[in-house]
Amino acid sequence: MKFDEVAILLACHTFQDFPVHLAGADADGLLAAWTALWHPLLIANSRKMPTWLRVDTLPSSDVARLVVLPPCHENVAADGLSEQVTSAGGRLIRGLTDRQEILAAARADWATDDAVDDELAAEFMALGYAYLQIELLTKRMRYSTRVLETAFADNLVSAADCAIAGDAEQTMTLLQSCYDFLSQERDHYYAVDVYLLDFALTAPTLAGEPLQRQLGGPTPTNVILSPELLDTLSSECPATWQALQTALAEERLAIIGGPTSDTEASHVSLATIDRQLQLALAIYERRLGQRPQVFGRRTFGLSSALPQLLLRHGFAGALHATFDGGHFPEATQAKSRWEGDGQFALDAIMRAPLDATQPQTFLNLATKLSETMDMDHIATRGFVHWAGTVSPWFFELQRATRYTRSLGKFVTVNEYFQETYDPGIHERCEAHKYRSPYFDEQIRTDCPTPISQWPTYWQRHLTLQSGLNAAALLALADATE
Repeated sequence: MKFDEVAILLACHTFQDFPVHLAGADADGLLAAWTALWHPLLIANSRKMPTWLRVDTLPSSDVARLVVLPPCHENVAADGLSEQVTSAGGRLIRGLTDRQEILAAARADWATDDAVDDELAAEFMALGYAYLQIELLTKRMRYSTRVLETAFADNLVSAADCAIAGDAEQTMTLLQSCYDFLSQERDHYYAVDVYLLDFALTAPTLAGEPLQRQLGGPTPTNVILSPELLDTLSSECPATWQALQTALAEERLAIIGGPTSDTEASHVSLATIDRQLQLALAIYERRLGQRPQVFGRRTFGLSSALPQLLLRHGFAGALHATFDGGHFPEATQAKSRWEGDGQFALDAIMRAPLDATQPQTFLNLATKLSETMDMDHIATRGFVHWAGTVSPWFFELQRATRYTRSLGKFVTVNEYFQETYDPGIHERCEAHKYRSPYFDEQIRTDCPTPISQWPTYWQRHLTLQSGLNAAALLALADATE
């Protein structure tokens, strides 16, 4: 079946009011519909770049269109939509949120055996996602788009023809030229890099295949790994351990580390935290032959006392966020100098990362990028998720960033702190701005001593400290006699 045009129906007037507010299944379905139309078979069939039309006023014409109506817009669709599309020789696809199902419906009853390698087709659909985000980003940065004034559309159709002909090399050359046009578009209003950081949380239950998937990808990643789990990987998970060593050797991976995962840093003494850091760093050194350059942990462990300890132990930076509850202050800049007690300051990523498991994160990506471009001296966006568990649209973003920096570039935290400059802004984070979740958690889990354990700890700590001080004085007295 031959189409003159392939289009998605949207409830908006321009990219300015594009429905980026959608979440969950609605966001998933909208992205699936948008990217499905960028399949090379559909592009070659229509001889045009995919487009979009208003859902409430379909143009009255005899154009044979393949039209996709996302379920989230069913309630505002124009009356007689189906009849209008089919009477012109077109096809309406509605009620589907899965990309493969949309593609199957689009190709139903086709009288052609043309096929394209799945991996090559995925490159086209990632380009479609990147194009959407650049159009949205351009509007949010208060500029007018120029992409369609270039050879973007012509090169896209030519790339689709090459893909069907099986010429993968020429296909990728043409797709790269399309990505170059997107890069030029963004360079008109923001010509410096946007840094993207992938943060993977770990747990013993993820030490096998999920963590191996995380470590095996080509995109730079950062794994928050406790010393206990590192010990487990080295002794009990040989495949994961080998993947970790390979990723480190290829500089695709940075380990973010800290003290033992059960250290309740906000409740214990500075000496205890210092000792726990010493023990943890010894484990990293023994297992990896190197220490983490960046501090971070999954469980709550931030306090105003940390900067001086981290500087003492040689950390180059910190991830100023935790992921299991509690409250910590956010800064006015994505990267700042984290100033704690005693005016000690350390470079830190001071803005909490986005949830990489939610489709709305990637539908609304352009908004988040425009915010950091507008507000931050060093434009930065992080994404956090459990190792091996992400939204499929995260892979779409990762794929696109292999060919263009228009949406940012993924880096490890080690690269980030080496490449970026000191913005000259210090964020003074006072002790009362950190509130741990431990007390609430212990109440919920029926801990028998949620309050009394801490006076007991401090009594023992002070008793031990007094004993050590007395022993030191005696040793000093003996030495002077």
